Amino acid sequence: MKFNTKLVLPLLISIPLLAGCVTPGEDDPNAATKQGAAGGALLGLTMGALIGDPELAVKGAIAGGVAGGVAGSSLDL
Repeated sequence: MKFNTKLVLPLLISIPLLAGCVTPGEDDPNAATKQGAAGGALLGLTMGALIGDPELAVKGAIAGGVAGGVAGSSLDL
């Protein structure tokens, strides 16, 4: 299996940053929105990385982040 090194490094850097956007134990009124956006962005980025198209990975991360944020905001209401 061949890895695209230009995409692997940003992916490895972004995982801890996105995972730390919500601190457990705090009462954050927007926690579900943040978790949905981070999860959707990671899912879209991973799907694009698996296909091997960097442009698709970026578009997938944006679309996944927006969709996850919208889905999470319904829980925050």
